[in-house]
Amino acid sequence: MSEAITMQQIAKELKISRNAVSAVVNGRARKLGLAQATEDKIKNHLEKRGYVQSKSALQVKNGAVQDTVGILFCGEFLHFSHLVKALSYFSKAIGDKFGMVEITGITPEKIKDGLREQVAKGVKRLIWIHDNVPADEILNAEKLFPLLSRMEQVVIYNYCYSKDDVEKEYLNNGIQLVGFDRPSTYQQITETFKNAGHKKVALDEIIFDDNTHGLKGTNTIYKIFKKQDFEIYGLCPSDVYKLTDAELAIKLADNLILEHKRNQVDCAFIRNDIMGTAVINILLKKGIRIPEDISIIGFGDFPLSEFQQVPLTTFKHPVKEMCEKTIELLEQKSSGIGERYSLKNKFIERQSHKK
Repeated sequence: MSEAITMQQIAKELKISRNAVSAVVNGRARKLGLAQATEDKIKNHLEKRGYVQSKSALQVKNGAVQDTVGILFCGEFLHFSHLVKALSYFSKAIGDKFGMVEITGITPEKIKDGLREQVAKGVKRLIWIHDNVPADEILNAEKLFPLLSRMEQVVIYNYCYSKDDVEKEYLNNGIQLVGFDRPSTYQQITETFKNAGHKKVALDEIIFDDNTHGLKGTNTIYKIFKKQDFEIYGLCPSDVYKLTDAELAIKLADNLILEHKRNQVDCAFIRNDIMGTAVINILLKKGIRIPEDISIIGFGDFPLSEFQQVPLTTFKHPVKEMCEKTIELLEQKSSGIGERYSLKNKFIERQSHKK
């Protein structure tokens, strides 16, 4: 997967002088008098090959450890306590094992810049922690494959999608995937509600008053509930991306009350514990009893969800086990073909779903 790329090699591939390549890499193309077409040709080839000017020599000169492991994270990272917990675990474990950790946090649209920086610093093993929807993820990955190929081992932590085409692209590029098993979790939620006699469920990521279309990445949830013959009602406002978290919680709670009154919806799955606990507190203030009137199950085991007026039933991610698996893979030599590892979430039964 990893391959050393030098300016001399680039020059040989393009059949031009190394000085011309060096001039473009170091921003001296105009001084050397290179034609624009030649400069563009070199830049395009550098991009295609994933070339980044190395800073590792300078690091060695300054006494830095060469065997640096990189951690790259992007997306709505801080909204999810399990990802923050994983970052903390990795920082210590990798520091103890490898001696040097290069951590880069970046927005999705700037992720290429973040990865280029890691390549430039000599990072050869990378953990990519993320929480992006599948369509955005593969779009990013396709742009990043030339850079990722410079690594000896790449592990994506928190990979939980069910899109075969996306997964195939990663695996064929030698990238390891470690995540948790979402489908089995959703299946357990439907069975829990069904065994309690519920037939109408509200989902926070299905559009309100539409009930068939949801946010990106929600098809799996919808299909599993539908297969169990649930009537599905959406709670998500159409202007969700314009709302603050507080505004969204109020909207979700109001929509849930409305569906409870007009359609007798008596259970809801809210796929974020912070939002789930906020919705429960709003419902209680408005006279809705939890779980007597509406049963609610969350997702993610946010630490404070246990200590609410009505403790939230949820699922705990196997963070420690996922982190240990990631580090184990990081130490292995890449075979050029990746594998996917899906670990089971743990069901945490509390009071919000039991009548």
